[in-house]
Amino acid sequence: MEKIKQKEIHAKHFDKTKEAVENGYYLEAMVLEYSYIEARVNKIMNLLNMPCAIVQNHEVYRDIGLNAKLGCIQQFLKQDQLLFEKSKLTNKLINDIKKWCHKRNERIHNLYKDLDKYESLIQKNKEIAEDGYKYAQLMSEESNRLKRLNNRKPELFKNHNLKCSNGQNKELKASCINANIIAKGLISNNEL
Repeated sequence: MEKIKQKEIHAKHFDKTKEAVENGYYLEAMVLEYSYIEARVNKIMNLLNMPCAIVQNHEVYRDIGLNAKLGCIQQFLKQDQLLFEKSKLTNKLINDIKKWCHKRNERIHNLYKDLDKYESLIQKNKEIAEDGYKYAQLMSEESNRLKRLNNRKPELFKNHNLKCSNGQNKELKASCINANIIAKGLISNNEL
């Protein structure tokens, strides 16, 4: 019963988003798409037992932005595990999603400043909304693929040896370090 409810919720979300795009409510579509992409990224991180997913109920989690989370997933993809063998998600697509997030954020956060330019930006907003819809679907498919794989082969998720690095040659952000510390404490105290 619970799975049926979740499928209905996801279907309604995509229907509303598609309807917003088709009716020219591009900014609304972008907000829905961003929230859905972030929710799917969080689900993927949760399935992968990433430290920042373990601390979702802690304040430090809010300091970890979507681009940082996408960067972590990118690093996991690069580690070439069986988990991603059949994934449609690629390094390039994650970079495209990051660029989309940046464009979307510019539109949303500069809306008041660009209000007089709104009419001239409609075509650009439409393109961003249409791209966001594709990326939301992609993240949904990846999340569903990993859930199915987890149901078939849970050992891959418990013993995957993926290392959270948030960028190969970069230092971890303070929020990521704090998430690692909190996660280790929760795991050692059996609070999960």
